[in-house]
Amino acid sequence: MHRFAAIVFSLTVVLGACTSNPTTDSAQESTTDSPDQTAPTTTEVTLPPADEVERGTVDGVIDGDTLQAVVDGQRVEIRLIGVDAPEAADCYGGESRTTLSSLVTGLTVALTSDGAETDSSGRWLRYVIIEDSPPVLVNAELVSAGAVVPVHLSLIH
Repeated sequence: MHRFAAIVFSLTVVLGACTSNPTTDSAQESTTDSPDQTAPTTTEVTLPPADEVERGTVDGVIDGDTLQAVVDGQRVEIRLIGVDAPEAADCYGGESRTTLSSLVTGLTVALTSDGAETDSSGRWLRYVIIEDSPPVLVNAELVSAGAVVPVHLSLIH
């Protein structure tokens, strides 16, 4: 009987996480409007030297941590370094994809690697930077927005 209760409780927790809305739930939890509690809206970064940067125009988003871009006339899949998003069919997968899409679709972005060029699936591994004023590191912005989780690089290579 205890085992059955534990299983029911576990399923309730898991299914409850998939049905809650992170945007409205967090908005309802935050009821104070203190001026000292301003959340960061961008993740600023200093651009690397020009010879270490490629530029590409984002023309698609596959999921919350993978996008498609045209770089030097070639369409490539780019896996964002240091982050992991839920798969499209998983809880919050759609929200994660939408967040990345709203940040980068249609933009020309700067791309820089950390030394590893591709993952085992052949996707380019890159940091993605929106060259705005100030520049924004998309990888970190997604973490700040709660759309992805940070991961150690060896987990995604």
